Amino acid sequence: MSGRHAPGPWSAVLGGDPQVVNEDGTLAKVASNANARLMAAAPELLEALEMMLENANRYGWDFDSDDYRQARAACNKAKGES
Repeated sequence: MSGRHAPGPWSAVLGGDPQVVNEDGTLAKVASNANARLMAAAPELLEALEMMLENANRYGWDFDSDDYRQARAACNKAKGES
């Protein structure tokens, strides 16, 4: 899949057949309620992490730190840039 992810917000439908949905319908059927909750939070987690990194850039966070590199790598992975 290329391009941007499906528009949010995403929601978890929990129970015997957990799913991740948006207003357009089902995005994914998943193996567990825990996976559904995590996947439903993914767009918001990415946005929050990108805002944090933007502030880190603005306020001079140590770009050589492991946590900065890990956060940047996670954003890149989520956007298909890794």
